[in-house]
Amino acid sequence: ILASGATTEQKKTRSEDGSRTRQPKPRKSETHLYHGVQRTHMPDRLRNMLKECRQLEIAVSPETASVMARVMVEAAVDALIDHQSLEPKGKQLTDKLAAVMRHLDPLLDSKKPTRPDLTGTWAAVRTDTANGHFVRDLHNCVHSYEFTAAPEMAKRANALFTPLLNAINTGLGNPPTGVVSTSNQKGQA
Repeated sequence: ILASGATTEQKKTRSEDGSRTRQPKPRKSETHLYHGVQRTHMPDRLRNMLKECRQLEIAVSPETASVMARVMVEAAVDALIDHQSLEPKGKQLTDKLAAVMRHLDPLLDSKKPTRPDLTGTWAAVRTDTANGHFVRDLHNCVHSYEFTAAPEMAKRANALFTPLLNAINTGLGNPPTGVVSTSNQKGQA
């Protein structure tokens, strides 16, 4: 690996005419945990933790990135559950995720969801037979001292949960469900 972080194979890429071509540099939203997440409506602690996550390079610290990926998702989910007074079926992260995602998109299970950006996340939250149980594996990153997180786990969490965290941020900026603004209703019966 070179000082730039690229492998020698990446540097030696040649085009058909023999000239050297450069590989496009990956975006920080792909290499750093939750770098693309908006934080404007997050509670202060979550806003600060997300700011720290943005500095965490996944390839350099895959174990820490995997732990923080799960911790941040659960903290953000809990914040939206409290803000919107949602009632998950249970206390496990999968139950909380299901409640939040169905709140964000009531048509999530239909053929025409209103939030297509969340469909990949929803597929990973449900039992994902192709790749094991993703949420369970993230749980083990936090709670099992014997579990070793592969770098791909943090990369996948980053890709799958960034849209969800952005949707939660937006949801935290909305008034709680059932709260009606009265500012424009003066004089109305």
